[in-house]
Amino acid sequence: MQNLRGRARAARALVAVAGAALVLVGCTGDPGGEPSTTDAASAGTPAPVDVSGTELPTASDTTASPVELPFAPYFDGARAAWLAANVGTDTDTSRAEWFDQVEAFTAECMAKAGFDYKAVPYQAPEPTEEDNPYVDRSALDIQSLPGALEEVERVGYGVDPPAYRVSQADLEGWYDPNADYVDSLSESGRDAYNNALNGIDPETYETVNPDNCMSLAYDKYPEPDTSGPDLSFLEPADGMDRLFEVVIDWGSGMIAVDPSNPDALISDPALLALNKEYGDCALSNEYAEYLYPGQIEPSALVGITRITAADGSVRDVSPGASYDPDTLPEDQRFLVGSLAERDIAVVDFKCRQQTDYVNRYAKAVAAAQTKYLSEHQAEVDKMMAQIEDFLANHKNG
Repeated sequence: MQNLRGRARAARALVAVAGAALVLVGCTGDPGGEPSTTDAASAGTPAPVDVSGTELPTASDTTASPVELPFAPYFDGARAAWLAANVGTDTDTSRAEWFDQVEAFTAECMAKAGFDYKAVPYQAPEPTEEDNPYVDRSALDIQSLPGALEEVERVGYGVDPPAYRVSQADLEGWYDPNADYVDSLSESGRDAYNNALNGIDPETYETVNPDNCMSLAYDKYPEPDTSGPDLSFLEPADGMDRLFEVVIDWGSGMIAVDPSNPDALISDPALLALNKEYGDCALSNEYAEYLYPGQIEPSALVGITRITAADGSVRDVSPGASYDPDTLPEDQRFLVGSLAERDIAVVDFKCRQQTDYVNRYAKAVAAAQTKYLSEHQAEVDKMMAQIEDFLANHKNG
């Protein structure tokens, strides 16, 4: 079963995280001169209205394009092929049998070492559209906002869906039946347990016990090849996705063009000029001290909005900050619809309006895609023909 992730989605996430680590709290740049309806600094602590999100729309990280994007039909085909290969396929019985053998052996091995170990039940992979690396290229990689200022003031970006809010602790509790037992052990007992199970030193992360139970289990029962159908014919789509790649320099926080990919969208002069105008708008407010004056774009505001608490404070994400994500309140991790979040969404909306951001961004994307296709049309057409043949022989999608 393939577990691919799109470069574009990863790049978008990196930009959002970098923005969150470097950018703002809120701002009031207004092309029309109207003050922001909610000022977290001057109005005191805003009430966490609708934090549950029960009456607010679900947030979306894409915006409908006002112009037709040339890549759209090709990514429709690539998505369909990926779904046919990964979603709705028969349960992989050979992998399930192998997994059960490994777990049974591990349980016996751990018992000999003096520990209780419950075999982890096999969970068949259930890839969904969310796992699809070939994202919808008929839409723009810009967080969605309502079309009217009054609606933005009322709902902001909306709220992250429940599935997005599942904590790592919840996930671990779901698949690890040994969590309670391990928690009951002393610190030295846990170290001994892990040494027997995986042989890894918890401080150095080096393998100190090569004869650990997991290694012995994998040696006895080699993992079967269950990679699924060959989708190498989708490589042109991967190349098309590279058009959207950027590089993050975590040391300086700068967003830079990938020097090996001169076609990267981020290097487009029209887009660079647009983001400069948008950044100037976002910087022209009393919260400018929280903004990083480099590559400011809507994703940067969204990133910081996710870590802005309902009282308007921003979670510390500076180097060296220590916290357990699962112990943080939801309003410091997700979009929950608080008044503080809506204030930042209003700034984003006004700066988009002032710069005509969505229209100009769409034109830059369309121009870049048109240029790319003019240079790679033959290989893209070949890919589409192979997609048609693949879909004709795989009816799961």
